[in-house]
Amino acid sequence: IFFRVQFNFFCAMPGQMDMSNMENDPLLLSECRSFWKGYRFHDTEKEQQFQNLYLPDLLRFCQVWCVINVAFDTVQPLANTAYGFSPAFYLAHVPGIATALGLLILVSCFPSNRRHILFWVSAATFLTAASRGLLVHFQSEALIGYSLQDELGEVAKEVSNNKVAMDQLESFLGQRTIISVLNAQLAQGVLNFLLLACAGFAQSTLWSCVLQPVVFLGALLMSADVRRNLFLLIFPCAGFFLVFVVLLLRMRSDSLTRRRMFILQRYFREALDKAVDSSRKADSVLNHTLNTNMAEAAGLIELFLDNVQSEGPVYSELHRATVCLQRGMRSCRHRRAYVQMAANEYELALEPVRLPEFVGELVGGTGMQVQVPTCVLLLDTTLCSLVLDNAISNAFRHGTSPESAVHLAVTTTPTGDGRLRLCFALTNQVSPTKPVLTQDFVARAWNGTHGTHGRQAPAHSPMSNGIGLQQAFLSAHLHDMALHLTQDGTEARFTARVIASVAADPEPPRPADPGPFPPDLHICVIDDSEGSRQLLQHHLLHRVTPHVHVFGESVRDVEPFIKRTMAVAHIAVLDQNLEYASVTVLGTDIIAAL
Repeated sequence: IFFRVQFNFFCAMPGQMDMSNMENDPLLLSECRSFWKGYRFHDTEKEQQFQNLYLPDLLRFCQVWCVINVAFDTVQPLANTAYGFSPAFYLAHVPGIATALGLLILVSCFPSNRRHILFWVSAATFLTAASRGLLVHFQSEALIGYSLQDELGEVAKEVSNNKVAMDQLESFLGQRTIISVLNAQLAQGVLNFLLLACAGFAQSTLWSCVLQPVVFLGALLMSADVRRNLFLLIFPCAGFFLVFVVLLLRMRSDSLTRRRMFILQRYFREALDKAVDSSRKADSVLNHTLNTNMAEAAGLIELFLDNVQSEGPVYSELHRATVCLQRGMRSCRHRRAYVQMAANEYELALEPVRLPEFVGELVGGTGMQVQVPTCVLLLDTTLCSLVLDNAISNAFRHGTSPESAVHLAVTTTPTGDGRLRLCFALTNQVSPTKPVLTQDFVARAWNGTHGTHGRQAPAHSPMSNGIGLQQAFLSAHLHDMALHLTQDGTEARFTARVIASVAADPEPPRPADPGPFPPDLHICVIDDSEGSRQLLQHHLLHRVTPHVHVFGESVRDVEPFIKRTMAVAHIAVLDQNLEYASVTVLGTDIIAAL
């Protein structure tokens, strides 16, 4: 690990990266503080988000570092108990054990302190460096004394009367012992380098890197033996300083790169969120516009058919066009459900549904045969209409004429627990030009891989990519509805089964016909759509009263509408969004004025 990390340090020297460009990057200059403040972000929340990205890895590495240090500082004195060293030798290991153990408890048992983990890591490495220097002092003194008294006791007795020989012996033992102990402590100091490299560049780690060599050397110079052999410290300490310089440069390089990537990712995420939000708003406007235009087109066709009162084939096609427009308007109303299902946020909304009215709205104008019982059940009308709309559309698109060949049978069967098993069975005659509905074909159609050999069908494909079937399958899954699509000879059969609870009728029985409207009834209408104004005026004139006053060609009609309504009207009909070239007027504002 040591050689791999050192190799990475040297390979990632600033010469490999254009640091001048990184330092002069306006993005970093505007977002980060200076070098001596660890390039922290000015925004505290942003800085905390940046630190949280690397917190899990740093926490695990910190815990491993603590365990290794505790193990080393515990095993080493225990292994030397047989030599009878002085208590100072053993007590010198206590600061290192206490530091590592305290850090382990702090970050593992107190999660609230993890937000300051960089400070705790920096403090722990600083204290560990100081304890390593103290260990050199106490270990060298104890080992020199042990060597003179035990290992070389006889030699020491022989030369005790020779001061020159004794000085040489002590000098030789001191040099050998100090180098051995110093190299051992420097090797253990590599763990500090690894932990700081994992922690990254910050104000606290910067000062830890700067002060560790100083405090380590200061602790070494406490030993008289070390002071007598200062020349021995030149190469180890030079290497020690070099590693710290490389470590500091590496941490600085990594920090600038990480922070720049974090800023870019954050800006990209904000831009993406803004684009998604703008897209949703534009989609809502487009959805509203499409719904309005289709409603106006359907109204104009209906107005034309009411005026013509003919049953020719051309007018039959117009009736079918009206049905298609109504289905399109229903799809626009389902837009919110599409968005929620795509985001896996749709929540089932059961409501009392009259089956005859619900099915009648779905099949209105299609001319298909329908059998439906009279009952009220709790259903999610949005999901059910998504499933059945798609099934009816496919039956006419892929079946044969006439319309009477398409048949919808709705049946209910008691389940024994007060609920009903509702079954929608749609049958139609399959066109001979269409592929046979095999189980494999249907399964691939549900999954959206029809005709693509397991790949998603491209959006620009001229063939149907089965998106409607996928949407129906997803809707059925959310409603716990079982779907089946089979073919028997020339007949295709689609069934949708769901268990539903019986509900009370949401509306009381309608009263008897109260009779005609009063002859002197006045109605004022304001709408910015010419088609809507024509349709409202046509129906109100023919079904309600001859006194209909229509406004809304321009924004100048708002004030006359208010005056006319206050003067003669009994009923006011207003569009909520009156959109003109220069201004948009809300119907609720006009009501407030009224």
